[in-house]
Amino acid sequence: MTATTILAAPAGQPNYTQQCQSGNTYTAVNGFITGVNVGTDVTDLVKGGCTLLVSGVSRAPLVAGRFYFGNPGDTALAVLTVASTLYAVPFQVPNNISLASLGISTTTGQTGGACHLGVYEDNGSGYPGALIVDSGAITGMTATAINSASLSPKPSLIPSTVWLASIFTASGTLPSVAGIDPLYTGATNAYLGADTAAHAAATSATAFTGISIAGTYGALPAIFPSGATETMNAATPCPILGF
Repeated sequence: MTATTILAAPAGQPNYTQQCQSGNTYTAVNGFITGVNVGTDVTDLVKGGCTLLVSGVSRAPLVAGRFYFGNPGDTALAVLTVASTLYAVPFQVPNNISLASLGISTTTGQTGGACHLGVYEDNGSGYPGALIVDSGAITGMTATAINSASLSPKPSLIPSTVWLASIFTASGTLPSVAGIDPLYTGATNAYLGADTAAHAAATSATAFTGISIAGTYGALPAIFPSGATETMNAATPCPILGF
């Protein structure tokens, strides 16, 4: 039996169709091409602008009226946020849908606790690019709660990888929030890959959960700054998306 895999169609082309040199023709459904024969067909589709997905990263369609944290296989772990740090985690969008809200689960609130949350496009190379939406300042992160902002107008997301960004502030110690647990079975770790071959086969101490870079609290930058580093074996704050 021929091994098969899943690819994402090029950004903005959820109904993408391509014929490969083998003679096989593949068509995307909701932005994903399934049942692709491993080998030259994958190579042809990637050359055409498609993106190879790690098994387990692809997800069922997002549903209006529901809320989502991370990718399938991810779990939450409390993380103490750090001042002047802009965080981001990748998130798979399998279908066209409007984003209604952005929120964060505050696990330990602090006086003056606040954040900006946002969504960035992928720049085509597995790194955040242009800003899609900024939540504006979300205040009141003073106790255990879900702190969120409704979005108006609601930005439309297309089948693609986006990046969920966050930056925090407080009067003193910063709040702790729910982040992506550094699990080797999590889809976010699978999406980010590993920095060495040895770490790719490891079972502890080297899982990636997101990226971070120095930033200034306030409105999120229109283009995500270059040079972010991966967060290894520690949680990365992750916004909650409401659709």
